[in-house]
Amino acid sequence: MFYSELARQVRYFKETEGGQQKMCKAIEDMRKKERANTMFNNVKALMESMKWTAEQAMNAMKISEDDRKLLLKRF
Repeated sequence: MFYSELARQVRYFKETEGGQQKMCKAIEDMRKKERANTMFNNVKALMESMKWTAEQAMNAMKISEDDRKLLLKRF
């Protein structure tokens, strides 16, 4: 690498346990957020195309109670 500061940071995230844990947490958070966005968009699409309520769309998709609470906050 051309920049020693960048190389040091990359080394930290790749080679230390603390850095690896931070990266795993960041990736997991990103995955959860994307999953929630996908579910929200799918529910919204069902609502629009089928003229369903959010509850009907989530029933059709068999969305869990925990996920329903998250999604209903977004509507």
